Amino acid sequence: MNKRLKWAIGIVLAAVIALYAGWVLFPAPENNCVITVSATFRVPSESDGYVRKTIKPVQEARWASGSHDAPYSMAAFKDGELIRSTGYGVHALEGAFSWRAIKEIWPDAPIDQDWTFGVGLFNTRFEGDYRMYLNVQADTETGSATADFYVFYQGSANPYMVRWEGKIGEKIVLSFDY
Repeated sequence: MNKRLKWAIGIVLAAVIALYAGWVLFPAPENNCVITVSATFRVPSESDGYVRKTIKPVQEARWASGSHDAPYSMAAFKDGELIRSTGYGVHALEGAFSWRAIKEIWPDAPIDQDWTFGVGLFNTRFEGDYRMYLNVQADTETGSATADFYVFYQGSANPYMVRWEGKIGEKIVLSFDY
């Protein structure tokens, strides 16, 4: 075998070993994303003027990750938090707030089913740790609501943010690229 061919085979073999070692030593992050979700209702109070009452989403949720046509899998909120794995690509979350919990806070609420929300994260370009917050604010006097979705990457102080505005009971839909 000539010397040049041996060097080429050696370089290719070293590259394959380096790629494999990188894959083994630095695997894709698992459970690197914590998503916290809550809805706060501004309710009139006879003694204080207004009080704020907060509910968490129902436990059942759906999560899709990897591509636009990725199938949804079941996920579960635990005390308003969902822990998932993210990386490059597309991610989507669907969940809901219980209409029963809303009716406990606001008996005259104009809803008769769970209040659903959906978050789409497109073109995710970072691997690492994420903290995400979906904060829903609802006013029981006007029936109006806002939802702010914040994404903090690796402990950054400046989040990516998107806002939804609508009425209580309308599906909350938020999406953005980051």
